[in-house]
Amino acid sequence: RLSLPWRLDLPANRRTDIRVEVQVMTMLQEAWDKKDHPIYERRRTGKKISSSAAIQMRAMSDLLYVADEFVEDVWRSVSK
Repeated sequence: RLSLPWRLDLPANRRTDIRVEVQVMTMLQEAWDKKDHPIYERRRTGKKISSSAAIQMRAMSDLLYVADEFVEDVWRSVSK
């Protein structure tokens, strides 16, 4: 899915290079990002989270990575 919700039109004399970040994710990765983002923001802004919460979130992230890879392998095998 590619979404470009806005367009920036500048006069020729005000044009500049604009850097953007494009993220390509599976639906599972996108869902996890939505769940993990509030915790990421807390850490990014200097707010503390408990070490047990950080460990649990990392463990869940690792589990979901394995699950995502597993599903991709299954899809590849049935698509042949």
